[in-house]
Amino acid sequence: MLAVRVALFVLLLPFSASSVYLGALSCLAMLPGRSKRAAARTLRRFAILVPARNEEQALPALLASLDALDYPRDLVHTLVIADNCDDGTASIARACGFEACERADNERRGKGYALAFGLMQLSGDHDAIVCIDGDCTVSPNLLHAFNDHLDTGEQVLQAYYNMNTPQDSSTAAVRSLALALVHLVRPLGKSRFGGSTGLKGSGMCFSRDVIDRFGWNVFGLAEDIEQHLALLRHGLRVDFVREATVLGGAPSTLADAQGQHSRWEAGRLIAARAEALPLLTDGLRSRSMAKIDAAIELLIPPISVLAIVIGGFLPVAVALRSRSLITADAVGIGALTLYVGSGFVVARTPPAEIARSLAAAPRFAIWKARLYLRALVSKPAGWESTQRD
Repeated sequence: MLAVRVALFVLLLPFSASSVYLGALSCLAMLPGRSKRAAARTLRRFAILVPARNEEQALPALLASLDALDYPRDLVHTLVIADNCDDGTASIARACGFEACERADNERRGKGYALAFGLMQLSGDHDAIVCIDGDCTVSPNLLHAFNDHLDTGEQVLQAYYNMNTPQDSSTAAVRSLALALVHLVRPLGKSRFGGSTGLKGSGMCFSRDVIDRFGWNVFGLAEDIEQHLALLRHGLRVDFVREATVLGGAPSTLADAQGQHSRWEAGRLIAARAEALPLLTDGLRSRSMAKIDAAIELLIPPISVLAIVIGGFLPVAVALRSRSLITADAVGIGALTLYVGSGFVVARTPPAEIARSLAAAPRFAIWKARLYLRALVSKPAGWESTQRD
């Protein structure tokens, strides 16, 4: 019986440790905010790249939000990249007064290729490059916020990226919470100790120097993770711009979201297998907390998997009357509860949306865990566009 208890404790420990890590980030994220950043002394010139594949329905909302930016228009150049489109994405962009280029390549598909193509179309007349997905909208202060951070010497930035939540979709509400945990709570916590907050695909900003040095040479299923790790290996970290927001389109059903989430999990697992151990080793050797933390982040499974595993261990631990198992399990449950609760607090989630999220959480957890397990043994055949209403 002792051997069984020891084996179960060894199995449980990584999941409880992951939960404690998330709980610690939650505590850091809920600390009082820093003082307001001083306004920049210089107004920089921005190039905005908009990779868009068959986004003729969503694109006008993004372009309207770019029109509403509170930044001098003569310092902003926007380029819509109509990537392998068979709809009117390019013509709509031009009709709205924006420049558009078209890319057709059925062999090289995905946002990474679209961004690399867009960078080649730009002239050199810019100080920083911003990447916004074609189905998003942005807050009016986006460029001023980026400019203020660049003025302090930061070189790679990530705005807070979440999704528009349909009022009648509880599954969209719980996915919005999941994104708030990964895209808001974790970055806020990491920013407290100099960690790298990571790139989230949309709402990214790079100084001209970074693009000139590294360009965009990653084309996998999770191109944002790959770019982040490539920059991190060269000592560059991503800073979080909490005050600026990018909202993306949300599939209203889990079935519509399946391709997107499968791609995310598969891409993250590919990066973890290839990069986690070398990055951890490099971080320990160079005493880089940003690299060590990024390696840990790669190894942590989705919160749905953590919740199911830790919750499933509890009755086993009680049945075996093992104090060590019960203690480790209770610590994991408490840390996960703190983590989820911090998401509601930091994101200032309305009570009605909290109720919708919690009601949909069990179904979402099972769905997400299935996708994760599938991604462990296989990967999507290729890039697929997300289905949205």
